[in-house]
Amino acid sequence: MKCNKNYVLILILGLSLAVHGYNLFLALQDKNHHLPHEPHISAPGSLKAAWYRTWGGEGSDSCIFFRKDGEDNFYLAGQTSSFGAGGVDVFLVKYDHDGILQWNRTWGGTDNEKLYSIAVDSINNVYLGGFANITSGILQTFFLSYNSSGQLRWFHTWSGNETYNPWHIACASVNNIYVAGSVSGDGILRKFKMSGDLQWTRTWGGNESESTNSIGFDSMQNIYVAGSTGFAGPGQGDGIVLKYNTSGDLQWSRVWGINESDSCRKITIDSLDNIYVAGTINSSTERILIKYDTTGTQLWNHTWGRVEEGVIEIGNMALDSFGDIYLSGRIIITFERRGLWLYKFDNSGIEQWNDTWEHEQNEEIIDIVLDSSSNLYAVEKRLIEDFPYLSYQSDIFLLKYDCFGVLTSNSSWGGEEEDSPSGIVFDSSENVFVGGSTSSYGTGNVDICLIKFTEKTTPSIPGYDLLLFILLLATISVITVISYGIKMQIKNKD
Repeated sequence: MKCNKNYVLILILGLSLAVHGYNLFLALQDKNHHLPHEPHISAPGSLKAAWYRTWGGEGSDSCIFFRKDGEDNFYLAGQTSSFGAGGVDVFLVKYDHDGILQWNRTWGGTDNEKLYSIAVDSINNVYLGGFANITSGILQTFFLSYNSSGQLRWFHTWSGNETYNPWHIACASVNNIYVAGSVSGDGILRKFKMSGDLQWTRTWGGNESESTNSIGFDSMQNIYVAGSTGFAGPGQGDGIVLKYNTSGDLQWSRVWGINESDSCRKITIDSLDNIYVAGTINSSTERILIKYDTTGTQLWNHTWGRVEEGVIEIGNMALDSFGDIYLSGRIIITFERRGLWLYKFDNSGIEQWNDTWEHEQNEEIIDIVLDSSSNLYAVEKRLIEDFPYLSYQSDIFLLKYDCFGVLTSNSSWGGEEEDSPSGIVFDSSENVFVGGSTSSYGTGNVDICLIKFTEKTTPSIPGYDLLLFILLLATISVITVISYGIKMQIKNKD
């Protein structure tokens, strides 16, 4: 009789452990679900957000540019109404590789400033260019530099007839700094020493408007400027490429176009000093890709994808180690409709693959980068599916394609408000980092955000390990009881 009582007690104990373990598991799940909302990560994808950081105040702090230096430190730059001397000032924030804030700086006066360009040189000095005193009527161009410790090294301002648009800053490997833009309707290129001393200025143009859209360097530090021109060529506006040597001497210029408006939007140079130019023709209704050699001889051109509705925008261009070309952009069809696209061409201009998809208003592929295996990473601002017509409801999407154009990862980060990327970089180990702005997290209306993505592992479920342990004890208890019962039955038969 005593044995039967023990049998029942052990059975009750096992069942009680199982029920208690399951209830504890549910409680932990419920607790987890009611934690403060964290950024959501969407599947499928091999990438997930490992951590994120935000910075900002009570106002709006929007990240416009995201860069990395040679020591895997990260710089986020933009405009702030939370800090500074007043109005809207320029800010620069530095994080180390682990996401630890190193310093933040603001620059500006009591009026509004606007940031147009940024660059980092080989010894980790940072250069910023833009406009100051925007609303006062005394518009100024500013160009300034901070060192890696956040100390202001120097700054320049120009006003009156010397005011110009500093659209692009680029650093040559010998730490000469070039600023390209426009002044009084003409194109302008300026060379500065690392110390901030102006070396020379070159302008080009005529009675029509000129623009500079991109800068590149070859292995000899020659400078290439791509843009559009109205003073040369057959059309109302034509694409133009100019080559200067380090002394500022014009080596050659090439103009191309037809009777409609055409423009060069991006330029890049491969390891053999071949020049690739991407742009639009026929009033931005068709794409064009051109390859020149170092003498300015056109090797080939490829046009494709004419649209009957909307206009085409060229986003970004990148080259892999084989000289293959990757392009991103979008087609603005109507106010509510956007067509986003990615293309890959080999170095002969033959299309390898493409991916296109249609989304809602205000969506855009912000940046693209390539890893050492020619995997393409694209970071996109995409509207949240539940709110397709509210432009402030967006997430940051990270897409990964292999070299054959197969989408291998599609991950997202964001909350309930507008979250948008500004750029994407790799560290020296090819970990992925995205910089941008967030209205979902942080302290103010808009804060900056820095996100590290890593390869996904099996997710941890709260309480799961404890549940397994309790169920294991319960199972052992039940097996013990059953074994004991069988033994007793055998003994009774004997």
